[in-house]
Amino acid sequence: MSTSSAEPGAIAPEDIRPGDTVEALNTSSSNPKTFRLTVDRTPWRVNSTTTALTDGTGMYDAQTASLRLIGRPHGPASASITAHR
Repeated sequence: MSTSSAEPGAIAPEDIRPGDTVEALNTSSSNPKTFRLTVDRTPWRVNSTTTALTDGTGMYDAQTASLRLIGRPHGPASASITAHR
């Protein structure tokens, strides 16, 4: 699995699944703010530092390095990450 060890819950975009709740910093402004959403599809990388996330109502640009898995409908986020190591 391609998770970062920088902080608990850090996750690579390719490991995010539809239904996962993620938290990230936006890249759409000069003053990035943290946002949280439940994704409706697999995210995709826009470039080397930005990932696009969608929730069924809009698309959000996120700093790839800031992505954190908050929850997964199939169980707690930490259990899912640990199970794949």
